[in-house]
Amino acid sequence: MVLPEVKVPDDIVLKLYKNKSWFKGVSEFARENNINARTIYMRAYRKGLTTKRNRFTPEEVRFIKENLGKMPIKYIAEVLGRSYWQVYNYIRNHLRKGHK
Repeated sequence: MVLPEVKVPDDIVLKLYKNKSWFKGVSEFARENNINARTIYMRAYRKGLTTKRNRFTPEEVRFIKENLGKMPIKYIAEVLGRSYWQVYNYIRNHLRKGHK
C-alpha cells in the first residue's frame, strides 16, 4: 500500500527531530496519521535538521579496522557517533573475509 504524499507542518517536523528518540517518534507519528514516514524524513533533511551521513570516512574505516576484535561493535559505534547497525553492516559488507 502506497501512502499519499502529505504536507507535514514544519512545527511537527521540528518537534519530532528535537526529541532524542526521533526515529521512534517519526515512525509512530506517521503510522498514527497515515503518512509515509519518508515524507517526514525528507522534510527534515530539506530543513537542515538531518544530514545524509551514510558513507564512512577514511578515518572511521581505519578506526573500525584497528579496533575490530579488540572492542565490541557497540563501543566502536559509540565512539564514531554511529548506530550499532551502521557499524555492524559496514563490517559485514566491507570487511568480511575475501572482501578488499
